[in-house]
Amino acid sequence: MVLEELELPISHIKGVGPESYRAFATLGMTLVRDLLLYFPFRYEDRLTLYTLDAIPQAMPATYLVEVVEHQHILTNREKVLKVIVADAGGSAELICFGRPFLADILQVGRKFYLYASFHFRYNHWQSSSFDFEAYTPSPKNFLRLNPIYSLTAKLTQHRLAQSVAGAFDLLPSAIESLIPPVLMAQASLPMSKHEALENLHRPTSYEKLEEARRTLALEEFLLFHLTKEFHIRQNKQAVRSPRCLENLLYQQLLARLPFELTQAQEAVLVEIGDDLGASHPMKRLLQADVGAGKTLVAFLSAMYVIQAGEQVALLAPTELLAKQHADNAYRLLHPLGISVGFLSGNVRAKGRLDTLERLANGEIQLIIGTHALFSDDVHYNNLGYVIVDEQHRFGVQQRKKMHQKAPIVDLLLMSATPIPQTLQMSYLGNVEISTMHQLPKGRQPILTHLVRAGNEEKLYSMIKVMLDEGRQAYFVYPLIEQQEDERRALTQMFEALQAGEFRDYTVAMIHSRLDEESKKSIMQLFVQNQIQILFSTSVIEVGVDVPNATAMVIFNAERFGLSALHQLRGRIGRGGHQGRCFLVYHEDLTEIAKERLKILYEHTDGFMIAEQDLRLRGPGEFGGIKQSGFMRFLVADVAEDADLWQESQALARQWLDTYVELAQADKVAHRLYQYIERQPWYS
Repeated sequence: MVLEELELPISHIKGVGPESYRAFATLGMTLVRDLLLYFPFRYEDRLTLYTLDAIPQAMPATYLVEVVEHQHILTNREKVLKVIVADAGGSAELICFGRPFLADILQVGRKFYLYASFHFRYNHWQSSSFDFEAYTPSPKNFLRLNPIYSLTAKLTQHRLAQSVAGAFDLLPSAIESLIPPVLMAQASLPMSKHEALENLHRPTSYEKLEEARRTLALEEFLLFHLTKEFHIRQNKQAVRSPRCLENLLYQQLLARLPFELTQAQEAVLVEIGDDLGASHPMKRLLQADVGAGKTLVAFLSAMYVIQAGEQVALLAPTELLAKQHADNAYRLLHPLGISVGFLSGNVRAKGRLDTLERLANGEIQLIIGTHALFSDDVHYNNLGYVIVDEQHRFGVQQRKKMHQKAPIVDLLLMSATPIPQTLQMSYLGNVEISTMHQLPKGRQPILTHLVRAGNEEKLYSMIKVMLDEGRQAYFVYPLIEQQEDERRALTQMFEALQAGEFRDYTVAMIHSRLDEESKKSIMQLFVQNQIQILFSTSVIEVGVDVPNATAMVIFNAERFGLSALHQLRGRIGRGGHQGRCFLVYHEDLTEIAKERLKILYEHTDGFMIAEQDLRLRGPGEFGGIKQSGFMRFLVADVAEDADLWQESQALARQWLDTYVELAQADKVAHRLYQYIERQPWYS
């Protein structure tokens, strides 16, 4: 039987009454299969026996002891029972606060299994937090790994474990996998599905636990890749007449550039051009390191579509970035006779109505804006190509709205947060990926400096030298205003440094609470070099392009993630001058914060940094994936199970290639899809 088809209510389990049912329901469990797929989040090691001469301090462990004596401690409130236990290695004391009745259970001369956390106090090993069970050759709760589940107030570990046992008793037959048997036979699955479920809930050893986890991890990966590969093949079926690509506008734009394209840009443009001319719509992710020139690639690729008589929409996550893209596009494309429009939620009524009218009648060929581009009142004349910048900042529902405007549309997703190789060809399920590592000629790697808080004097002196040479700087803080125990924040430091250390320089402040007009005005002055130091939060993390800015000072750097730090660092050194990034940190760092700063100090390659980010954070947090519910598997870990990830991808492709034709695959996979579409990693 397939577990996913088991519709038996959880109330059928012995002992699950109305109150327990409501408690299980709050955890999302209403069916027996829900309970069997609700796995422990950790395990107590009641398998490994320690002796009292080898106590792991402050860590719970398991012992086989004999009770040798009862004593009492006299306090102001009560007489507290103290039970002395011993084994061949030594002795220890169990302090039984509020439990005098244990004298009748822990009787002198009897042996017990003991699970306790000991601390050395008053020249003795003592524990007041312990569990025990009378010695037998086959104990119920010892000599095994004890599962620990996440609970609600109305459930106990014992109640949940009993219910899991009752769920297995109710199963009519052995649980089978959703994976087709012919594919299962080729996979390196050490256990059956039924065995794996039992060993995740009731493991008999660490080895069995890991075998069970890897069995279900490989099954999850196989389901994911089967779905993804099948959708890719469906998407590549002919659904339109191939677009006739002419490159006149492309060549005209190329001729206007004061520099040559990098080889990486040229290669990616070939890939995108092939897709734009195909008989199936493009769905491609362009990932590039910070400053690699992905926006120019977007503009150049748009020339093919505009020349074919279709419209192009470029979507950016913030109005600041969208306006910058629109200004750059107008400067580059207006001389070619291309009509560029801009739309955001802050465009005033008269201007908005005019833009909507020109967009609907086809007068605007390239429209750039925020998510407002896909509002209900926005209508296109002939939308053929959608470009999404910093795509990880948009959720699944926002991406679906794009397709409602034009069901058959080419889609280019762009990101300066590179995706680790582990996730290549699988991000967003059915997307092709183009990659640009190469930076433009003349771009120098950013030099990164670590500065301990309190040692800023030398840092400020270096900044002044750079400013006196005509360069500009960013000062970035994680918070706008200082909180109770918070370190120095933006507004406080802006006021202090403006009146003190940098009183002879032109400074300004920008953050998310300012209205859009103020932000645009300040950024324009900074672009024009009328502001020398821009104090900011991470609002300038994405897309801000000021070639003359060569210094990035990030205060409280330990409060930022790896990706944010790399993005901020990428805002400088975009001209011909050397860029320097200063990470100001406090000494009370967590281990992860130390590792982040070390990685940033030693590396500038965004792709390598992305791999480290995945390792530190996991796929559910990486690059904004969490907001769209992507890659949250039940037991699988994309970073830790990279070998299973690769194996499952190869098996899925081989099965679709070799064992079945596409039409057959649809029939065979029908049962899978009903299950897959309910999973948190499906989008």
